[in-house]
Amino acid sequence: MTRIENILRDWAGSKDAQKQIALVQYGFGKPADKIEGELTTKKAITLYYHHERPDFQQPDGPITAVNGEGTRRPLLT
Repeated sequence: MTRIENILRDWAGSKDAQKQIALVQYGFGKPADKIEGELTTKKAITLYYHHERPDFQQPDGPITAVNGEGTRRPLLT
């Protein structure tokens, strides 16, 4: 076992928080001190089923009744 491996194993099993933080920073890099970015306004996405869309036009005219099968097809005459 190399010396650095022995040190890192000691840091990983230590109860000292500073050693554990040092282990993570050594393994994954130091996190950014400040994250800068441009805040944008939140946008909402509204999803519709095809028949629920506001611009939907029923192909055979409006439905006046339900055919009992739970579908939106016009009644048979």
